[in-house]
Amino acid sequence: VIALPDFPALRKLHALGVRRISAGPTLARLAFGTARNAAAAFLREGSLDALQPEASVEYGEMNALFSRD
Repeated sequence: VIALPDFPALRKLHALGVRRISAGPTLARLAFGTARNAAAAFLREGSLDALQPEASVEYGEMNALFSRD
């Protein structure tokens, strides 16, 4: 099942027998939107506010989120 914003919670889907749930392209699209907004602010206003290091995530940390351990 590809999860969509109006779907039941993941626990409910699991209880219904769903064994595999994917975010599909949604996470990438959210990241692209964030990158687009930051780039637009940077280019339009010269704003560095959108380039906040605390909002960034290292590759290893992101990969760990999807670990099966």
